[in-house]
Amino acid sequence: KIQRLLYVTDKTGISVYDINDGHQLLRRIDIPDSGGYKGISASPQLGKLFVTSYLKDELICIDLQTDQIVWRKKYGKYADSSAITPDGKTLYMPFREEDSWWVINASDGAVITKIPVAKGKNYDVNPIGNPVGAHNTWPSPDGKRMYLEVLTVPYVFIADTATNKVIGK
Repeated sequence: KIQRLLYVTDKTGISVYDINDGHQLLRRIDIPDSGGYKGISASPQLGKLFVTSYLKDELICIDLQTDQIVWRKKYGKYADSSAITPDGKTLYMPFREEDSWWVINASDGAVITKIPVAKGKNYDVNPIGNPVGAHNTWPSPDGKRMYLEVLTVPYVFIADTATNKVIGK
């Protein structure tokens, strides 16, 4: 039987639910001195879970076997909705106060490169406030492309994950 778990962020950490048993709460993973979670990604291949916390602008790596924090790293300002490649090896991290995505090695948190895109601008009518930079991230099912969305920019950037360059929008 395949174990299927659901990891849900809340104000102070993560709640883990058993999907196969009616979403019964199994346990909590506390993440001290964090909160304001914007993104959550998992690498079953590495046995790691990643959450972005904009409270301290961190990427936090958690071991899925022990629920212990492996590392916490600060890269940019206002950590947002990251995504991981299907092979579980590379994270793409947006920061709302910046105009680029950080490409991160999922095993150790090392920076591979940055992908410059654009920075949005506030709407004249019904402004959404600042920051209006890098925001949402989606991988293609085959992992060859990463789709990068910037707040208030009317298109999505397409990045090639082999070169980490923008190839279209």
